[in-house]
This record gives sequence, C-alpha cells and structure tokens, in this order.
Amino acid sequence: MAGHSFDGRDAPFNALSDPSLVGSEVEVRTETGTVAFEIDSVVTHDKNTLKDSDIWQIVPGRLVIISCYTEDIWGKNVVLTASPAD
Repeated sequence: MAGHSFDGRDAPFNALSDPSLVGSEVEVRTETGTVAFEIDSVVTHDKNTLKDSDIWQIVPGRLVIISCYTEDIWGKNVVLTASPAD
C-alpha cells in the first residue's frame, strides 16, 4: 500500500513517520471486512535505494505501507511493516 505525506499540511500518511508506532495496531478495511495488523517496524530508506530493499520480498500476510518521510519528503521514504494481529 502506498500513499502521500506532506510537510506542513494534512495528508493520509503523515502520521506514519513515527517510530513509536511499533507495537500499535492498524486496521485495513476490505470488501469482506476489517483486518487488524500489528506494526512490526517503521524505517526510512533513501528514495534512490528503496528499489533494492528487502521490503519487496513476498511474505504471506504481511502488510507493507510506503510513503514519503515527513522530515525529508523529497529524499526519503518511510516503510511501515505489519503482521496480522492475534
């Protein structure tokens, strides 16, 4: 899943650049219902090296959310990974 972040104005994924989110729960609404995930990590990547990151590995059930890093929207991305909540 990917979305935008902006510095100085509201955007859907502005709050994702916060490493204290690890351990929190996020819910994703689908056509068949809501699925809960627990956030495993929040890391930043340089935009020019993101394509070589291991986040592109297929991991069944894992949620990956990518957005601009709010403190450096032009140079970095924030990547949040989450696993299904118990």
